[in-house]
Amino acid sequence: MVKMLSRGGSRTAIWGFASGFLMLACLTASQSARAAFLQAAQSAGSQANTQNAGATEPTADQAYKNIQVLKGTPASQLKTVMNLISASVGMKCDQCHVPDAYEKDDKRAKQTTRRMIQLVIDVNKGSFQGQTQVSCYSCHRGQAQPVAVPPIGQPAAPAPPQPPRPDAAGAGLPTFDQIMGKYLAAIGSSEAYAKLKSRVMKGSLIDGKGTSYPLEVYQAAPDKMEMIVTLPNGFAARGYNGTIGWESDPGGQAELTGYELMRVKHEADMARFLKLREVALSPRVMGKTTVGDREALQVMVRADGQRAQLFFDAQTGLLIQRRDMISTVVGSYPEQIDYEDYRDVDGVKLPFTIRYTPPDPSAGNTLQFKEITHNVPVDDARFNPPAVKK
Repeated sequence: MVKMLSRGGSRTAIWGFASGFLMLACLTASQSARAAFLQAAQSAGSQANTQNAGATEPTADQAYKNIQVLKGTPASQLKTVMNLISASVGMKCDQCHVPDAYEKDDKRAKQTTRRMIQLVIDVNKGSFQGQTQVSCYSCHRGQAQPVAVPPIGQPAAPAPPQPPRPDAAGAGLPTFDQIMGKYLAAIGSSEAYAKLKSRVMKGSLIDGKGTSYPLEVYQAAPDKMEMIVTLPNGFAARGYNGTIGWESDPGGQAELTGYELMRVKHEADMARFLKLREVALSPRVMGKTTVGDREALQVMVRADGQRAQLFFDAQTGLLIQRRDMISTVVGSYPEQIDYEDYRDVDGVKLPFTIRYTPPDPSAGNTLQFKEITHNVPVDDARFNPPAVKK
């Protein structure tokens, strides 16, 4: 077994990219996996639900040092909570935390943040029945100091943009079943996927600052995977061997649990692209819009207890963008994934470019693959976690 470590530092920075690669996999969870996710990783905006969720995985206070107001939060959700706070107040980690010693309370800003987190929890619990209607961003709007007094002579605020609404009569819009039928026809048949026994992808990971790292992904049907990023000081790897999810980098290694385990497990499923239809719950075709220079059909769904928007290319039928609202105890964290440069590889279409965009652009990343090959020999041993060095 992989030893559970208090993860941070380089591992957090490197594996931030995995969100972009794994988000589509989250939507392709089975019914039983969705139930497990709702129990293990979904706070649903209430502290009570968060505490119940942590019952099936280590909580933040078990996996990390000196956790106070976020006790009971699933450990796999802590990074998302921190990212949401950072984006909401426009501050970096080291403005509250001591670098390489995040557990220390040396900085006053950390104490203030704890009080503000509790304030958000109390407001939502007392005024909104535990639903996360108020978040850090509600007051801060990306600034460290919220503005409490409106300026004199302030012009009227512009009306917020309204999302498209479904055509009441359905005129001119395809149904969800029609959209999914075109999508499934575009990505390749189930017969084509059944022929795929292994997959090797090679390319680059480009972080939010423009730095490029060599990237390799190995997969074996039905559900084994290893991802490797070459760093200046070694390698960062993340994998799933059909039972255990793990990650390793020059700073150590850890076993994945909860939400992180679910994500890597579903990404390892080589046929996950075929399963989009069965897990997109309560779909609503909202209308036509544009994504980049492409006309797209926008569909609202619920998946894994989260709200999501899917954008399908009106011409090709392929999924070209996904936007997620990830619920946490202190609000919803938005993420956007763009799928570009689809190419036919042995009868199935795969995106050769995947862009992940969170609220903080510097935390985004792009995966660019130069080659994807199928049915090549892959050593099964590479999917196992590395032996722990004593």
